[in-house]
Amino acid sequence: MFNDELFGIMKSGARLLNFARGGLVETAALKKALDNGILDKYITDFPGEEVLNLDNVLAIPHLGASTPESEENCAEMGAIELKAFLKYGTIKNSVNFPNCESLYTGKARVTIAHKNVPNMVGSITAIFAKENLNIDNMLNKSKGGWAYTIIDIDSLCGKNDILIDGLKKLQGVVRARIVREK
Repeated sequence: MFNDELFGIMKSGARLLNFARGGLVETAALKKALDNGILDKYITDFPGEEVLNLDNVLAIPHLGASTPESEENCAEMGAIELKAFLKYGTIKNSVNFPNCESLYTGKARVTIAHKNVPNMVGSITAIFAKENLNIDNMLNKSKGGWAYTIIDIDSLCGKNDILIDGLKKLQGVVRARIVREK
Protein backbone atom coordinates (compact mmCIF):
# COMPACT_ATOMS: atom_id res chain seq x y z
CA MET A 1 0.00 0.00 0.00
CA PHE A 2 1.26 3.43 -0.91
CA ASN A 3 0.92 5.69 2.12
CA ASP A 4 2.81 8.58 3.81
CA GLU A 5 5.51 6.21 5.07
CA LEU A 6 6.26 4.73 1.65
CA PHE A 7 6.09 8.06 -0.15
CA GLY A 8 8.47 9.44 2.51
CA ILE A 9 11.29 7.13 1.40
CA MET A 10 10.83 7.66 -2.34
CA LYS A 11 13.12 9.86 -4.41
CA SER A 12 11.60 13.11 -5.61
CA GLY A 13 10.15 13.10 -9.11
CA ALA A 14 9.03 9.48 -9.04
CA ARG A 15 6.22 8.25 -11.25
CA LEU A 16 3.66 5.78 -9.95
CA LEU A 17 1.64 3.55 -12.25
CA ASN A 18 -1.27 1.69 -10.67
CA PHE A 19 -3.15 -0.78 -12.84
CA ALA A 20 -4.04 -3.12 -9.98
CA ARG A 21 -6.56 -1.58 -7.58
CA GLY A 22 -7.42 1.94 -6.47
CA GLY A 23 -7.30 0.97 -2.80
CA LEU A 24 -3.56 0.35 -3.00
CA VAL A 25 -2.86 4.09 -2.85
CA GLU A 26 -4.08 6.25 0.04
CA THR A 27 -5.65 9.34 -1.51
CA ALA A 28 -4.55 11.84 1.19
CA ALA A 29 -0.94 10.56 0.99
CA LEU A 30 -1.07 10.69 -2.82
CA LYS A 31 -2.19 14.35 -2.74
CA LYS A 32 0.67 15.29 -0.39
CA ALA A 33 3.23 13.39 -2.49
CA LEU A 34 2.07 15.17 -5.66
CA ASP A 35 2.02 18.59 -3.95
CA ASN A 36 5.50 18.12 -2.47
CA GLY A 37 7.07 16.91 -5.74
CA ILE A 38 7.79 13.43 -4.42
CA LEU A 39 5.54 12.13 -7.18
CA ASP A 40 5.85 13.75 -10.57
CA LYS A 41 2.99 11.72 -12.10
CA TYR A 42 0.35 9.23 -11.01
CA ILE A 43 -1.18 7.07 -13.74
CA THR A 44 -4.05 4.77 -12.96
CA ASP A 45 -7.03 3.02 -14.47
CA PHE A 46 -8.81 2.99 -11.06
CA PRO A 47 -9.23 6.69 -10.27
CA GLY A 48 -11.47 7.63 -7.37
CA GLU A 49 -13.57 10.81 -7.52
CA GLU A 50 -11.06 12.75 -5.40
CA VAL A 51 -8.15 11.77 -7.67
CA LEU A 52 -9.73 12.66 -11.02
CA ASN A 53 -9.09 16.40 -10.82
CA LEU A 54 -5.64 16.39 -9.26
CA ASP A 55 -2.76 17.90 -11.20
CA ASN A 56 -0.24 15.41 -12.61
CA VAL A 57 -2.74 12.54 -12.51
CA LEU A 58 -3.45 10.67 -15.70
CA ALA A 59 -6.65 8.68 -15.35
CA ILE A 60 -7.30 6.17 -18.11
CA PRO A 61 -10.28 3.85 -18.58
CA HIS A 62 -10.17 0.41 -17.05
CA LEU A 63 -11.09 -2.09 -19.74
CA GLY A 64 -11.37 -5.29 -17.71
CA ALA A 65 -14.76 -6.42 -19.01
CA SER A 66 -16.49 -3.96 -16.74
CA THR A 67 -19.16 -2.63 -19.07
CA PRO A 68 -22.51 -4.39 -19.33
CA GLU A 69 -21.87 -5.05 -23.03
CA SER A 70 -18.45 -6.61 -22.46
CA GLU A 71 -19.75 -8.74 -19.60
CA GLU A 72 -22.58 -9.98 -21.81
CA ASN A 73 -20.15 -10.71 -24.67
CA CYS A 74 -17.79 -12.59 -22.32
CA ALA A 75 -20.65 -14.63 -20.88
CA GLU A 76 -21.90 -15.49 -24.38
CA MET A 77 -18.38 -16.41 -25.54
CA GLY A 78 -17.87 -18.61 -22.48
CA ALA A 79 -21.16 -20.42 -23.09
CA ILE A 80 -20.33 -21.01 -26.77
CA GLU A 81 -16.85 -22.33 -25.93
CA LEU A 82 -18.17 -24.59 -23.15
CA LYS A 83 -20.83 -25.98 -25.50
CA ALA A 84 -18.17 -26.68 -28.16
CA PHE A 85 -16.04 -28.49 -25.56
CA LEU A 86 -18.94 -30.64 -24.36
CA LYS A 87 -20.31 -31.34 -27.84
CA TYR A 88 -17.11 -31.65 -29.92
CA GLY A 89 -14.24 -31.84 -27.43
CA THR A 90 -12.62 -28.65 -28.71
CA ILE A 91 -10.76 -26.23 -26.43
CA LYS A 92 -10.51 -22.49 -26.91
CA ASN A 93 -9.14 -19.83 -24.52
CA SER A 94 -8.19 -22.24 -21.74
CA VAL A 95 -5.74 -21.15 -19.07
CA ASN A 96 -3.94 -24.51 -18.80
CA PHE A 97 -4.53 -26.20 -22.14
CA PRO A 98 -3.73 -25.12 -25.70
CA ASN A 99 -6.35 -24.02 -28.18
CA CYS A 100 -7.30 -27.29 -29.82
CA GLU A 101 -9.96 -27.11 -32.49
CA SER A 102 -10.63 -29.82 -35.02
CA LEU A 103 -13.59 -29.67 -37.38
CA TYR A 104 -16.05 -32.40 -36.44
CA THR A 105 -16.67 -34.68 -39.44
CA GLY A 106 -19.37 -36.94 -37.96
CA LYS A 107 -17.07 -39.80 -36.97
CA ALA A 108 -16.46 -41.22 -33.50
CA ARG A 109 -14.33 -38.83 -31.44
CA VAL A 110 -12.13 -39.43 -28.40
CA THR A 111 -10.33 -36.70 -26.44
CA ILE A 112 -7.42 -37.17 -24.07
CA ALA A 113 -6.03 -34.61 -21.60
CA HIS A 114 -2.52 -35.59 -20.59
CA LYS A 115 0.90 -34.47 -19.45
CA ASN A 116 3.19 -33.18 -22.17
CA VAL A 117 5.85 -35.90 -21.99
CA PRO A 118 7.86 -37.84 -24.59
CA ASN A 119 6.20 -40.87 -26.21
CA MET A 120 2.71 -39.98 -24.95
CA VAL A 121 1.28 -39.70 -28.47
CA GLY A 122 2.89 -43.03 -29.40
CA SER A 123 1.44 -44.68 -26.29
CA ILE A 124 -2.02 -43.28 -27.04
CA THR A 125 -2.03 -44.41 -30.65
CA ALA A 126 -0.75 -47.85 -29.59
CA ILE A 127 -3.95 -48.33 -27.54
CA PHE A 128 -6.02 -47.65 -30.66
CA ALA A 129 -3.86 -50.01 -32.74
CA LYS A 130 -4.11 -52.76 -30.11
CA GLU A 131 -7.91 -52.60 -30.40
CA ASN A 132 -7.66 -52.55 -34.21
CA LEU A 133 -9.22 -49.08 -34.40
CA ASN A 134 -8.06 -46.97 -37.35
CA ILE A 135 -7.33 -43.31 -36.66
CA ASP A 136 -8.91 -41.15 -39.34
CA ASN A 137 -7.82 -37.74 -37.99
CA MET A 138 -5.73 -36.65 -35.01
CA LEU A 139 -4.75 -33.35 -33.44
CA ASN A 140 -2.29 -33.04 -30.56
CA LYS A 141 -1.23 -29.71 -29.06
CA SER A 142 0.63 -28.74 -25.93
CA LYS A 143 0.90 -25.77 -23.60
CA GLY A 144 3.65 -25.94 -21.03
CA GLY A 145 3.40 -29.21 -19.13
CA TRP A 146 -0.03 -30.15 -20.50
CA ALA A 147 -1.28 -31.49 -23.81
CA TYR A 148 -4.61 -32.34 -25.38
CA THR A 149 -5.32 -34.82 -28.13
CA ILE A 150 -8.42 -35.16 -30.30
CA ILE A 151 -8.75 -38.42 -32.26
CA ASP A 152 -11.45 -39.20 -34.82
CA ILE A 153 -11.99 -42.80 -35.87
CA ASP A 154 -14.43 -44.44 -38.28
CA SER A 155 -16.14 -46.46 -35.53
CA LEU A 156 -15.55 -47.52 -31.93
CA CYS A 157 -16.75 -51.03 -32.88
CA GLY A 158 -18.33 -51.43 -29.41
CA LYS A 159 -14.93 -51.08 -27.73
CA ASN A 160 -15.82 -47.91 -25.80
CA ASP A 161 -15.03 -49.18 -22.30
CA ILE A 162 -11.90 -51.12 -23.33
CA LEU A 163 -10.51 -48.09 -25.15
CA ILE A 164 -11.16 -45.61 -22.34
CA ASP A 165 -9.84 -48.00 -19.68
CA GLY A 166 -6.64 -48.52 -21.70
CA LEU A 167 -6.12 -44.79 -22.16
CA LYS A 168 -6.75 -43.99 -18.48
CA LYS A 169 -4.13 -46.57 -17.45
CA LEU A 170 -1.41 -44.66 -19.31
CA GLN A 171 0.80 -42.80 -16.87
CA GLY A 172 0.28 -39.09 -17.45
CA VAL A 173 -3.28 -39.32 -18.80
CA VAL A 174 -5.56 -37.13 -16.70
CA ARG A 175 -8.81 -37.69 -18.55
CA ALA A 176 -10.03 -39.60 -21.56
CA ARG A 177 -13.56 -39.40 -22.87
CA ILE A 178 -15.65 -40.39 -25.82
CA VAL A 179 -17.20 -37.23 -27.15
CA ARG A 180 -19.10 -38.76 -30.05
CA GLU A 181 -19.93 -42.39 -30.64
CA LYS A 182 -20.39 -44.18 -33.94
